Amino acid sequence: MPNLDCISKRTLQTLAGERWFKRGEAYNEQGQVQDLTVQRDTISAVVVGSETYRVRLNCRDGRLTYACTCPLGDDGNFCKHCVAVGLAWLDQVDEVYTTTDESQSLQAFLLNMDHKQLVEFILGIASENRHLRDHLELKRSRSSVRS
Repeated sequence: MPNLDCISKRTLQTLAGERWFKRGEAYNEQGQVQDLTVQRDTISAVVVGSETYRVRLNCRDGRLTYACTCPLGDDGNFCKHCVAVGLAWLDQVDEVYTTTDESQSLQAFLLNMDHKQLVEFILGIASENRHLRDHLELKRSRSSVRS
């Protein structure tokens, strides 16, 4: 599991300031963050606004590092696009780890995920977990032999 504990709403607000945080929050709420991926301890995404910008966030030694291809980001500033990606990540984490009813089982949670979302979720974890990836590859190879 990636270690992205340095990303919090408070950190995003502090780095961005009120003006850029509010704009980034609006971008996230409007669904302008696309292609969000996590590899190791790095989040990458595209933010579509008046232009399309690439954003990268990661945690190094407990500190949030960032890059964005927008003019503000090119100057080394924490921009609204970085905020939007950070908030989109936090929304995903909340969605996966928060349940509204304590009696809801893990099985019910997984059954309620749409197929594409479940596949992407499992592939994301398998990319970080060699044992799971090997297990899935073995299952795949066994099923292709039977077909």
